Amino acid sequence: MKSVAHLPQDVLVHVFSFLDFQSLASVGLVCWPWNFAASDNRLWQRQYATFFRDS
Repeated sequence: MKSVAHLPQDVLVHVFSFLDFQSLASVGLVCWPWNFAASDNRLWQRQYATFFRDS
């Protein structure tokens, strides 16, 4: 059985889309594939939109 570290990038991006800003920044430190997925522009665009909507 493969570990979650080996999930496809699009699956990781979807899972990471439910995280808050701090958690998203933290998962990028786990390993290179997670960093690559956590760096997806769509995730950060959503974070910025949420931040500025709430401020």
